[in-house]
Parts: sequence; C-alpha cells; structure tokens
Amino acid sequence: MLKFNKNHIPNYLTVFRLLLIPLYVWAFIAWNRLILAAGIFLLAGLTDILDGYLARKNNWVTDIGKLLDPLADKAMQLAVLTCLAFARILPFWLAISLLLKDSIMVTFASLLMKRKNIYVQANWYGKLATAVTYGVFIWAMVDDTPNKAVLTALCLLVLALMLFSITMYGLHAKDDIKTLNTKKEKLL
Repeated sequence: MLKFNKNHIPNYLTVFRLLLIPLYVWAFIAWNRLILAAGIFLLAGLTDILDGYLARKNNWVTDIGKLLDPLADKAMQLAVLTCLAFARILPFWLAISLLLKDSIMVTFASLLMKRKNIYVQANWYGKLATAVTYGVFIWAMVDDTPNKAVLTALCLLVLALMLFSITMYGLHAKDDIKTLNTKKEKLL
C-alpha cells in the first residue's frame, strides 16, 4: 500500500495536473463548455504555481518533479492549444509553433540531463511566456467574439515570447555546458 509523504505534495499536485488534461478535453469537446474548460485550465495553472512554491519553500524538490512538472505544463498547454486550434478559436500556426518549441526544449533538456547531468531550470522569461500564454488561452476561451486584430496581436506576442524563451534557455544551456567543460579541464 502506498504511504502518504508530505515531501511529495508537489509531485502529487503535478500528477493531479496531468489528470486534469483529459478532464479539460472532455469539458471542451464533449460538453462544449468553454467556461468550465477555462476553469479547469486555470486550476491547472494554480496547481503549477502552488507545487513550485511548496517544492522550493520546503526543499521538496525531487528529480522526478524536475522532469514531470514541465512535462505536465507542456502537455496541458498542448491539449488546450490543440482544442482551441481545432475549434478555430486560435490559429493552427500557433499550435504548430508551440509543439515545435516544446519538442525542441524537451529533446535538448532530456539530452542535457542524460549526457551532462544538467537540469534546465525555470527562469523568469519562461514563466513570463507561460503566464502570457495562459492569459491568452483563457481570454480566447471566455470571450465569445474576440476581436481578430487583438487576437492576432496576442498570438504574435505569445510566439515572440516563445522564441525569446527558447533562445534564452539555449544560451543558458550553452553557458552551463561551457562551465562544466571548464571544470573538467581543471581536474585533468
């Protein structure tokens, strides 16, 4: 029998967030309840904030949490964007851009973790991109008749923040690898 461990509360919240994904899709597609879907998405965002806060504040950070947390975030964002794109609420190019960016980031983060034992950490620019993305998604779900020009501008802002964040993560990863290689050279 599994035993409850308070140190794993952030991981439990992350698993809860993963379980919200099919509920979101069901609310969006089967019920066609955009407000309910937006609420589920908002709940996922709040649990993301809470699990990160608890993990850092109480030193409950785990390797599995470092892996699952961003995976849960990306999976939820992708599910929401896919639903919004297929419903023609948001453009497909944004969905494809997010999928491409996340695929690149997950691939490189996995390689860095496996080959160099470097964990890609969340930074302010990634958090900003996520917050703006969540805001645009929720706005698109709750606004019955969004202004096309405003919606396009917001989607371009999300795209720009995605590009900025992936560039910054890449630069930080490059610096981490350089630092690691320098330390190895000093040991030789």
